[in-house]
Amino acid sequence: MNDERIDEYLHGLDGLDAAAEWWPEDGVWDGFALSFDEWNARRVAAGLPAGTLDEYLLEVERDE
Repeated sequence: MNDERIDEYLHGLDGLDAAAEWWPEDGVWDGFALSFDEWNARRVAAGLPAGTLDEYLLEVERDE
């Protein structure tokens, strides 16, 4: 592959986000709860303060 073709190929990959397009094959999530870190990251992203482990466990238990 020459340099120009490599550059064109790599440029074509810009903005490609396969993870953003991913969806489970059957269209249903696996049913597992978010990890404590994921749960806290979503809280913070939503403008809420980070939660405690007790709050996490209560919410996970409630969602089952």
